[in-house]
Amino acid sequence: MKDFFKMMFASMLGFFITAIILFFVFIIIIFSFVSLSTSEEVTISSKTILHIELNKPILDRSPKNPIFFDVPTMTRQNGLTEILKNIKKAKDDDNITGIFLDISSIDAGISTVNEIRNALIDFRKSGKFICSYSEEYTQAAYFLSTASDRIFLNPEGSVTFKGINAELFFLKGTLDKLDVKVQVVRHGKFKAATEPFFLDKMSPENRQQITALINNTWSAVVEGISDSRKISKEELNHLADSLKYSLPQMH
Repeated sequence: MKDFFKMMFASMLGFFITAIILFFVFIIIIFSFVSLSTSEEVTISSKTILHIELNKPILDRSPKNPIFFDVPTMTRQNGLTEILKNIKKAKDDDNITGIFLDISSIDAGISTVNEIRNALIDFRKSGKFICSYSEEYTQAAYFLSTASDRIFLNPEGSVTFKGINAELFFLKGTLDKLDVKVQVVRHGKFKAATEPFFLDKMSPENRQQITALINNTWSAVVEGISDSRKISKEELNHLADSLKYSLPQMH
C-alpha cells in the first residue's frame, strides 16, 4: 500500500511540474505573438536623431520565428542584417539628421562589429553626423565608435585597448585520466579541429595559422582606427602593447 501511494504522489508531482513548465512556455509563446501583432508603425518627425544601443547579442539575422527572443527583456534579438538595413534607411531618410551611438560593450565578433562600422562610415557620406558616448568603452565598442565624428566618454570612464588574443583548450589530459582513447582520421598538417583530443598543446602548424589570423584581424582594426582618428599605427600598437587605459581629461 505504501508503494502504491508513493507511486501515485510521484506521478502527481511529475504531472504538476510538467503542467507548470508547459504553462510558462505557453505564456511566452502567446506574449511573443501578441508583441509582434501589436507592433505599430513608427512615425519619424523632422530633425530626429537615431539612438542606437547594441546591448544585446547580435545574430547574423533576427529570427522570424516569434518564440525566439531575449527572455529577460522579452524582446526580439538583434540581427546584423536588420541593423545594417536600418542604418541604410536612416541615411536615406531626410527626417533623420544624425545618429547617437550609445554603447559600452558589444556582444558580437570583430567581423560583425566591422560590418556595422562600415555601414556607419557609409552613413556619414550623406553629410549627417554620428556622435558616440559611453561610460566605459571596451575595445570592440571603441573600434565601432571610431566611425563617429566625435567620441564622448564619461569623466570617470576608461577605454580598454589591449590587442587581440586567442585561447584554446585541450582535453587529452582529461581523456587520459578517464582512460578514453580517441581515434582521429585527418589529412594534412593544418587540420587542427581535432587536436584538442590527442594533443596537450598547439601544433606548430596550428600556431602558425592562428597567429596569422590574429595578426591579420588586428592589422585591420589598427588600420581602421588609424584612418578614422588620424593616429599612427605605431602609436596604436604602443598603446595596446603597454596595456594603457585612455582616461578622459578633467576640465
